[in-house]
Amino acid sequence: MYSGFLIPGKSQHDLVSSLGTCVNDVGPPQQQHLILLNGVWKLISRISLTKDYLSTVNIWLEFTSKHFTATEVNTLLGDVLKRVRSALNQEQVPYPMLLKLISTALINSPDPESLFPLTNFQGILSIFQRDSVGAGDGVTWGVIEALLSNHPGDFTDPTLVQHLLTLCGALHDSINALTTEDERRQLSQLIITFIRQVNFGRDFEQQLDFFVNTRAAFSNLESVLVSLVQ
Repeated sequence: MYSGFLIPGKSQHDLVSSLGTCVNDVGPPQQQHLILLNGVWKLISRISLTKDYLSTVNIWLEFTSKHFTATEVNTLLGDVLKRVRSALNQEQVPYPMLLKLISTALINSPDPESLFPLTNFQGILSIFQRDSVGAGDGVTWGVIEALLSNHPGDFTDPTLVQHLLTLCGALHDSINALTTEDERRQLSQLIITFIRQVNFGRDFEQQLDFFVNTRAAFSNLESVLVSLVQ
């Protein structure tokens, strides 16, 4: 059914992306969801360039997040992880596009809380290091906001806390002489919101370690440092 999905002058990933945009606007009948996704995914898996692959996946992840459970989202993200890990040593991975998958899943899922424990959801986050995440395109900021606003209650998982610390650290490291006071204020408030949502309960040593690491990570933002002693 899908093998002949080609139009002269159009690449396959453009066509698959366009189809995804259409079904995100007007979804097909529910009984066709799985058939459609399985057929399309065979085409997506054949896209050779990682950049084109991720941009197409992002569109279909919106469809998957809206109409399927966390199990299917986890499976899709697992395929992404395999692809990205195999590409890490061969080409430059477009980290902003990879980060955007996190926001897409959280924003479009009817049950975003169910995504946080997923092994492949956290696997995507684990790829990022502080010096690999850009901050100028707004993607990192959007991901942090999506994580903070959709997480159920306090952050108690040390691994997830470390992922957020990495992303917030990337934003902090983007501060330079051109950063306005208003931008500093907004960034400080975002980081303070994150800090106040971290709660390791009666594990006082881990909580103290977090505060020590946070103080070292955000040394250029005075209001963040002040919040740590309030």
